[in-house]
Amino acid sequence: ETVYREMRDKLDKLDLHPQIMILDDKWQTNYGDPYAHPDRWPDLRGFIDDNYSRGIHTFLWYKLWEADGLPEECIIEDELGNAYVEMPRVVVDPSHPTYKAKLREIIHRLLSSDEGCYNAAGFKFDFGFLQPRGRKVKTYSGKYGAELLYEYFEMLHTYVKAEKPDAVVNASPMHPILGQFVDHARLHDYDARSRNAKEVFAHRARLWGMANPTALIDTDGGGFNTHRDMMRMLKNQPNIGIPDIYCVSPLGNFYLTEDEWKTVADTWREYGEKCDNLYK
Repeated sequence: ETVYREMRDKLDKLDLHPQIMILDDKWQTNYGDPYAHPDRWPDLRGFIDDNYSRGIHTFLWYKLWEADGLPEECIIEDELGNAYVEMPRVVVDPSHPTYKAKLREIIHRLLSSDEGCYNAAGFKFDFGFLQPRGRKVKTYSGKYGAELLYEYFEMLHTYVKAEKPDAVVNASPMHPILGQFVDHARLHDYDARSRNAKEVFAHRARLWGMANPTALIDTDGGGFNTHRDMMRMLKNQPNIGIPDIYCVSPLGNFYLTEDEWKTVADTWREYGEKCDNLYK
């Protein structure tokens, strides 16, 4: 929690005023049954409510397909009755009634403003395409691969919107049949071996636009080959989608001078003014 407060303070000093903050990996104790880690986030609800008071909407990073912390009957098995493993974790069966009931409980806890809940504004669903594949996969519904992925996203979207209609589903499945379940289309990680982030992300955004023209584009990427490539991308993000900053502290080729931070701040401000003019 301390790290995020420090990042938020630094962004304020740089005249960057984000309206969304995504709490990334490790905010939770378990992936499958995600409660806030008591040492890292002793008062997650307090932090999220404090963000709201500053005009910041807090999203929670959520790793799909994870079974740790869930009952054993939720785990997918293979044709031999062994736990199905993917990269290299045990995988949950989203079609199992026990998991469906548990997921409703989880979504309520993370999104609701009720006492004891976190009041988050949305999710960044990640690792969606690590779905179980092949007929060796044994699920409650009998589905696997793309059909099981569809069932999972449909269920996530349904539960999220039932709990909080204006909560945001941020995810990266670039296919028309899944587009109806995504509010923010994340353009996903960037291959740092390349030196044309601007062109790569613009191309991905066009593809998503064809798959689902109603989704907003999240330019989240991270990882750049050169400092020049990074700055080209940061300055052109508003031409692609919602501007996004992956980190604040120096990381590899991600380092900005005082003048460069000012350029980013000006870019964000111009984007915000454009949005205000469109929707006022």
